[in-house]
Amino acid sequence: MVYADGMASTFNIGVVWYCLFYFVAYSANATKTSFEIERGKYDTFRNLDCHTSQSCNRNQCESYRAECVDNKCERCRCSKDGRHTFVASGSNTGNCTKDENIIPIPGGEYIKNSKGECLGVKGEELINVPCSENDLSLRWQRSRLLNLLNVKALKCLQWKNDSQEFAVAQCKEASEMQQWFPFGFRFREITLGTNIKAKPLYSNLSFETPASPYTGCYRFQNESFMLYLDDETCRENPCSYQFFSPIFASDSKRCDVRLTQNLTKPLFFIKRTSVDTQTLTVNRDALKIFNGSLLRLHIKCGIEKHCLLLKFKSLRWNTKVS
Repeated sequence: MVYADGMASTFNIGVVWYCLFYFVAYSANATKTSFEIERGKYDTFRNLDCHTSQSCNRNQCESYRAECVDNKCERCRCSKDGRHTFVASGSNTGNCTKDENIIPIPGGEYIKNSKGECLGVKGEELINVPCSENDLSLRWQRSRLLNLLNVKALKCLQWKNDSQEFAVAQCKEASEMQQWFPFGFRFREITLGTNIKAKPLYSNLSFETPASPYTGCYRFQNESFMLYLDDETCRENPCSYQFFSPIFASDSKRCDVRLTQNLTKPLFFIKRTSVDTQTLTVNRDALKIFNGSLLRLHIKCGIEKHCLLLKFKSLRWNTKVS
């Protein structure tokens, strides 16, 4: 067993391929001691608690946070509460998992107002909503340069001097408009002829955890934490998907996949779309090579190093990918 590059769960050991961990999740050699996972939009797996057809029931699937595929309950499906991916932590243990929890995001705290509401991000807008420990859009992480990063939107809190309001934008290391004191939530004084301070919209910004770098993956354009790939989502060759990167504005105009691709046609390629958006292109050969796998793709944008999380549908062995 190995721990996969910082991932919280262990996986059956795969092979190091293209400088990446390749996790075999569905194999023709699967035995009765394995879950026999079949990757899809909603993963399915064998109910290990079902020893005979008479002993199979829905409670067994529910113990994995799943539901029965059919009345027999010999196989379970990950389709409840946004838990669409099965992560095995051994040959006989595992759970259906939300995409955002496959590679956990450490840190992040609430910013509350006087009513006890939490500051969050919805799309490009800031919102005040009841706090929820399961909502990443309400969690903020403080960088060593006093930026406040929303761990879901991957954008920083910013004061807009022209309109005198708060907003979120691509993070900038040298921008005083994005630098916040650890206590009091008051905007740093700006020397623009006058000392301008934002009103303390939230008064209890006193992060208990020290500043730390973000260690999660990038987000795709629809704010999803993982890209699911099959014949429907990847019809053209190559197929293209946009993701937000880099998090911090950089002089670098390109991002690269950190791997060695010794093929006639590279499987993955990145092209810059805008200052904060990149396009990932995927050669359809990857659907066959990585079929049934969860793949953590390492990305480098200047000095910034993060990842993309991909899930490939399990293909039947007679399936052809053209």
